[in-house]
Amino acid sequence: MDLFLQEEPPRDEGDESLRDQLRDLRLSLREQDARLAQSIEGALMRMGEGTFGQCVECGNKIEIGRLRAVPWAACCVDCQESIENEHRHRSPTL
Repeated sequence: MDLFLQEEPPRDEGDESLRDQLRDLRLSLREQDARLAQSIEGALMRMGEGTFGQCVECGNKIEIGRLRAVPWAACCVDCQESIENEHRHRSPTL
């Protein structure tokens, strides 16, 4: 059980706001951990398939320096930049 749920109820709006922020931070960290785990699992799968170090987007070789920095990288720098730019310019959806 989450220790946060075992604490006494907030005494004022400031306490409640802080608890909400901490809860949101914990959820965000869990989501980041889950994405990282998925990326690592993907890299392990590519190793097993013999495609590790090959960009999943364009098929080109991923630079060794990039793999040293981010061993779970699935894309070369150019493709990764394109993906990030596309996400940046995409309108948010609800």
